Amino acid sequence: DTTPTWTWDNPVDPDIADILYHLDTDLYASAGGIISDFTPGSDLPTGDHTLYIKVEDTAGNISPENSYTVTIQ
Repeated sequence: DTTPTWTWDNPVDPDIADILYHLDTDLYASAGGIISDFTPGSDLPTGDHTLYIKVEDTAGNISPENSYTVTIQ
């Protein structure tokens, strides 16, 4: 599968204002507060690909970055 889907738990939390993400070396993008999955818009080439995620709360605090890697063979 060259267009994998990353999924994660996203509990309903009124303090979550935004989920920020980027794939590999792309810039961070805003996903809103309710997203719980990501699928790239085009096929990924062979190799490792990492999705990075941070959460911003309503006070503007941003969580540490988490990352999830898949390997396309």
